[in-house]
Amino acid sequence: MLEDDNFLDASVYITPPANGFESDEDSDAEDDCSANHLSSRQLTAPAEFRVNYGTMNVNSLDEDSDNYSSDDDADVSTDDGSLRPVENLSSQSPPTIDRKWLKKDLENVVFPAAPAEHRFTEPLTPLAIFNGFFDDDIVQNMVQQTNLYAKRDKGKHTFSTDVREMRLFLAMLMLSGYTVLPRRRMYWENSDDVSNKAMSDAMSRNRFEEILSVFHLADNLHLDTNDTMAKVRPFLAAVNEKCLNYFLNSEHLSIDESMLPYYGRHSSKQRIMGKPIRMGYKVWVLCSSDGYVIQFDPYQGAKKNGGTRSSATSWGLGESVVLDLLEELPRGVAYHVFVDNFFTSFRLLDHLAKNNIKATGVIRSNKLGKCDIMAPKVLEKKIRGFDDQRTDSEGVITVVGWNDNRSVYVASNAIGSQPTCQVSRWCRASKSRISVEQPQLIKMYNRHMGGVDRCDQNISTYRISIRSKKWWWALFAWIPDMVLQNCWILYRYFVIGNIHFIAY
Repeated sequence: MLEDDNFLDASVYITPPANGFESDEDSDAEDDCSANHLSSRQLTAPAEFRVNYGTMNVNSLDEDSDNYSSDDDADVSTDDGSLRPVENLSSQSPPTIDRKWLKKDLENVVFPAAPAEHRFTEPLTPLAIFNGFFDDDIVQNMVQQTNLYAKRDKGKHTFSTDVREMRLFLAMLMLSGYTVLPRRRMYWENSDDVSNKAMSDAMSRNRFEEILSVFHLADNLHLDTNDTMAKVRPFLAAVNEKCLNYFLNSEHLSIDESMLPYYGRHSSKQRIMGKPIRMGYKVWVLCSSDGYVIQFDPYQGAKKNGGTRSSATSWGLGESVVLDLLEELPRGVAYHVFVDNFFTSFRLLDHLAKNNIKATGVIRSNKLGKCDIMAPKVLEKKIRGFDDQRTDSEGVITVVGWNDNRSVYVASNAIGSQPTCQVSRWCRASKSRISVEQPQLIKMYNRHMGGVDRCDQNISTYRISIRSKKWWWALFAWIPDMVLQNCWILYRYFVIGNIHFIAY
């Protein structure tokens, strides 16, 4: 910013320690005052800078004030001030708006019409739907990489498999999801209580374990060293494309994290308390409200650019995840995305609104910025069902604070608080159920936010139980489980529901 041709002057202020007595001196000699030698308290202290570019001032402390915009963003708007459609949601810098908040509801927001349904020409069988995701190209690549790994890397020159045997191997893995045994060798035992005729007749135990030992998804000599998921990345990308191809363009979508159980050692493994699966890989998932997985991306850690596919660094982690998952969707349709408080911010809602995408999400109280809505402690003293609302002067974003068991804040660029509805809640004081008034955007959030949780519930019912010592096995095993529940949703939609739609 200081190297810009229009730069005039700048001032920088770093907040001193809270007690006012200790000083934050440089950690090295005075003649070497670089950013690499600042103390930890200096690096974490709130700071403010003001840069003067003549007619434009930039303030770093104001969340909603103008950030420095480069020449790359100058061609986003047209001559009449309207926004041009962009192909990459995360290619722009975060929007810079000085918001003024008013105590009013959000007016009707005009977005594109609801998307039309895609229809198949005729009903399909469950097997045909599954083969749409695991087509011959994907299975053939699995066969090719497995044969290559067995012969070149493991020295098994006589080993060879084909597409038919690989499909049989996948079927046996999925069978272990609903006939679970403590050890995989029990499927071939002669005991009446554990033997499985379908498994033993399909393939011998030794052949199954041989395929399992050399099963591979990528060429070890051509791996991206900067990608911790390189051994499964081509496979994940291919399945991602299939999920997007068979997406029905549902209007209501949700973005959340999904945990894959894994207890080995890997730099991307996460431990999150309070989750049904507390330890394993974390995957960012974009789902429809009924649980259909549209896009997914494993989280690699903060040091790997947030585990996202975008190279944009001007957005926060949660914001970049939302933008990266949405950028592959077909444009010109009325999507409404629901996110939790990890992803929601005012600048994200504003950016999505300019790209004709509705968004609603719970927002943390420390992200409200200059919005003068009631504080959580004040809101919780009100009667149950009380709400306080603020809408920015541009009519783009509205925030509603609602008091239920405790205070909650929900922001949206598409839905207001009206019309309200009545919901049933348990009252501890009267020990009975009472009727509580609920704003409209909170009702819509509760109805459509649980897509990823519904997907997790479906997968957990019949999760593949056969394990492997490969670190990427948990990521691979999640794919057939996820595809199977996607196929079940499609089958239920157009076969059981007797609805025909065209695949594209």
